[in-house]
Amino acid sequence: MHHLSSGKPCYHDEPTKQRRFHRAAALGLVAVGVGISIHLFAIHVSYWWLPLTVVLVLAHATIISGLVWLATRRRRSRHDASDSRAEHEQHNHSHVLHNPRAYDWLARVITLGGERRFRRRILDLAELQSGGAVLDVGCGTGTLLIEDAKRVGPAGSTHGVDRSPEMLAHARRKAAAQGVTANFKEGSADRLAFPDASFDIAFCTLMLHHLPAPMQMATIAEMRRVLRPGGRIVIVDVQRPRKLSGLVSHIGLVHLFRSRATLPDWQKIEELVTQQGVYLVGRRAIWGETVCALVGRIASRPISN
Repeated sequence: MHHLSSGKPCYHDEPTKQRRFHRAAALGLVAVGVGISIHLFAIHVSYWWLPLTVVLVLAHATIISGLVWLATRRRRSRHDASDSRAEHEQHNHSHVLHNPRAYDWLARVITLGGERRFRRRILDLAELQSGGAVLDVGCGTGTLLIEDAKRVGPAGSTHGVDRSPEMLAHARRKAAAQGVTANFKEGSADRLAFPDASFDIAFCTLMLHHLPAPMQMATIAEMRRVLRPGGRIVIVDVQRPRKLSGLVSHIGLVHLFRSRATLPDWQKIEELVTQQGVYLVGRRAIWGETVCALVGRIASRPISN
């Protein structure tokens, strides 16, 4: 029993070993997952519908889910290490991301290199015009907003809002590297610091699920407020899958199994925007039946009572 009198916290040894094991196991899964991803991408396998690849797809999806679990644990550790930041986030009840490079890397992995195609599909829904004013709520690392800026041209304006200073700093570096002028501002999605009727297009892509339901509705109401007559609102986020392709979608697995994800209630969202004078152009699945896009248009003239 002499070792008990040494004063060393020996009870920490087992958790430390467990952390090392989890880290090594996760890294191994990542290596295998990346290998499978590269292989499938190289041979152009459309594995959403090929029956012979079902087992491989499920294995790959499990691996990616393990990667997401590891990234989530790491973010939680960093989140807990910063008391002031944790208190701020707890007060607002939202989940804020702080690792932009990991976010961009993960986006490329789970889309198997198809992120650019995914973003282009979102931009096509908005029918961007040269010279337009664009707002991206929860812009993250700025990937979508940078493409917006390229489409609206120098005569247009692009503004991105996010609560994470780390994500915004990375977004500014990306925009500068591509020679694009875009404005990035720190702020809360449910309290947009812009006057009424300031924008032609308002995007919110894969961000609502980071907010609790009341903040989701407040965010959508704010997006409607800052849109001009004739403007468009484009909301892209996850939904519960109804088809097999949705069950094995990597984007869906990432968000459906994350403990902090709050799936949007699409029926309530449609009711809200309709009540606020938004004409619903439509809502449809745009990625593996798990991610859907809602598009609405503001009346060109105010509706008289």
